[in-house]
Parts: sequence; structure tokens; C-alpha cells
Amino acid sequence: MMRFMDPSHVTRMMELARGSYRPKLILDLKRQIEGEKRAAELQATVSGKVDEDRVRHIVGLMLELDGLYAAWAEGRIS
Repeated sequence: MMRFMDPSHVTRMMELARGSYRPKLILDLKRQIEGEKRAAELQATVSGKVDEDRVRHIVGLMLELDGLYAAWAEGRIS
């Protein structure tokens, strides 16, 4: 299901993006995504094949990250 953000939340997101602070949930998930990406790249380099299930998992994590950024902009996490 697609959901659109209120324009005021978009403005807040842009303001938050200018700063260096990020909630712990966002930082933790970003670290997890980077680790998964490194592991996938290494596996692809060694095996010569891309693991499509792993790619789907990483994309799912990235979508979850998008949701966390939206929740932060909406004030649901801090």
C-alpha cells in the first residue's frame, strides 16, 4: 500500500536531513543494510552469481528504512 506524506512532514524531513542527528533505529538499520550489502557483494564476487533472495531481503530493509525516515519526520520516533 502506498501512502503519501503530509506536506508539513515533508518540510520537516528536509529540515531533519540538514542536521547530523539520526535516531538509533535508523542508524542501526543503516548499519545492517551496509553489512548485508557487503556480504552480498562478497558472495557475488566469490561465486560469480547474484543471490536474488538476498537482494530482495536488502531491498526490503531499505524500504523499512524509508518507513523509519517517514516515522521520524512525522514525530513517531525521535
